[in-house]
Amino acid sequence: MGPCFLVPDAVAPTMQVVSLTRENVTEYLRGGFEWLIMEIDYVKPCIALVREGRAVSICRSVRITSRVHEAGLETLEMFRGRGYAEAVVAGWAMAVRKLGGIPLYSTSWENLASRSVARKADLFFYGVNFTVI
Repeated sequence: MGPCFLVPDAVAPTMQVVSLTRENVTEYLRGGFEWLIMEIDYVKPCIALVREGRAVSICRSVRITSRVHEAGLETLEMFRGRGYAEAVVAGWAMAVRKLGGIPLYSTSWENLASRSVARKADLFFYGVNFTVI
């Protein structure tokens, strides 16, 4: 179980982010996100924050419907706590909206770091999800 959020229209990146595409993905994905190269065609939009010539935080669409995209967010451990996650979520949400989609973000109650990203990015809490196994 965990909280679900809508990324509001007003959210914008506070740092420069780049869109990862089939054409540029190998340029940025080294030293931590190489696995994404095989998935890049299925997780669009995919937004990265680049430091030292490589992606250090990424947000991509991990669940996609005709109207809604859900965020998948990852930041390399040594680059956490610097606001990079909020920036890529905001950039990703803008890209989703340009496609005509609604950007959503969800996490688990236990994931304090992810909940902190939602709070710092000023996301709108709209409900709770749960999984039955």
